[in-house]
Amino acid sequence: MGMLDKIKICSAIEAKRLSHEYFVINVASVKENPCADVVLPLITSNFIPMSKNIVLIPRLDILTFTIDYGLRKKGYVCVHCTAGLERSPLVVAWYLHIYESVSLDEAYNMIRQIRPQVFDRRSWIKYNSVEEFLEHSSRD
Repeated sequence: MGMLDKIKICSAIEAKRLSHEYFVINVASVKENPCADVVLPLITSNFIPMSKNIVLIPRLDILTFTIDYGLRKKGYVCVHCTAGLERSPLVVAWYLHIYESVSLDEAYNMIRQIRPQVFDRRSWIKYNSVEEFLEHSSRD
């Protein structure tokens, strides 16, 4: 499975058990796991509007850098949200897209091979790639 051998997507409950072995990144909220190495919620509320008007790319980029840092520091990273089904898979898919140069389709396919129950939440991102984001930004 390559990179996903070193990155685990899981729920907050699972992450608490892994904190000794893994660099734990909590993308939910402090209350979900205050003992994580890094707490950086992907969103600031519990509700994400289903419109594509949210630009999550800057926060996703910070989180992918944090995954890379955690891999260098501990060798293994655990990314978790509340249930490990929406936010954390999106963060890991973005990491694979940026650091492993795979499409988001490929990234979600890789993730589903080890965690089939995940939901594809690319609709939460206004743009499908960094290139699309930069192309749109240069027109503004």
